[in-house]
Amino acid sequence: MSVIALLVSDIHLSHVPPAARSAEPDWYEAQARILRQLRSLQDTFNGVPIICAGDVFDRWNSPPELINFAIKHLPTLHAVPGQHDLPYHDVALIEKSAFWTLVCEGTIKYLNGIHDFNGFHVVAFPWGCPLKPNPLQAGLSVLVTHRYVWIRGRGHYCAPDDANLAQLRSIVDTYTVCVFGDNHQAFMVDGRIVNCGCLIPRKSDERFRPPFVTLLHSDGHLERIPLDCSQDQWTKTPETSNRLEHFVGSLQDLEVAPPDFRTLLQQYLEVNQIRPSVKALIWEAIDGHP
Repeated sequence: MSVIALLVSDIHLSHVPPAARSAEPDWYEAQARILRQLRSLQDTFNGVPIICAGDVFDRWNSPPELINFAIKHLPTLHAVPGQHDLPYHDVALIEKSAFWTLVCEGTIKYLNGIHDFNGFHVVAFPWGCPLKPNPLQAGLSVLVTHRYVWIRGRGHYCAPDDANLAQLRSIVDTYTVCVFGDNHQAFMVDGRIVNCGCLIPRKSDERFRPPFVTLLHSDGHLERIPLDCSQDQWTKTPETSNRLEHFVGSLQDLEVAPPDFRTLLQQYLEVNQIRPSVKALIWEAIDGHP
């Protein structure tokens, strides 16, 4: 039995630190700390491929400084794009994105469709592409997609029923291994289905959920390796620090996590079938870019 791939998702490289991490003296170095650990794991396992289930960047139109940083510090990724990687969340516009710049440069190997690796196959579905049953008849097959899925205790307040993993069983059970991105609340099911969660903690509720890299073994089982975040700096005011730590820590005992505004808005847009052109304008108004 051997490790044949490393699985990650939701790296969310960004030029500006998120509010919860604004205490970092050097945000680029904070991101590099995690990427060095990822590269070190790859070296430990003899250069096995790293497969990323989307959202390499936090914004599709990331500035040149961040793109240059990614070229220097990212190990080569085999990745599907997530919605944050895509203009207007539209895979048809991928060639306008920072993600695609890294594809052209060679740091990212674009996953879409069937790909043959040494000892296994990947069947990849970028953001917005509907999942389909395994088209392969034999061998170790790995579904990789950026799509919100949840299980009890690992989903937002109004997560749609059709995103529950149980509703996707007729598809996921046709694959040996399934790798999901988008939901930052990581989980593993049956030792072969993994929602990777975020690689670089960005929000206050992620402070107490250390990120991990998932090892894919040659027999198809998965193993999680936690990363060291002991040097991370978080923003908090002295008068609220103790209450905040107690509050966030207590959330780990809840069966569902409280929603954030973006999650609620995204759910509203999906449930009410808002037209793509209208959704694009809404996200542009919120993010300050299309």
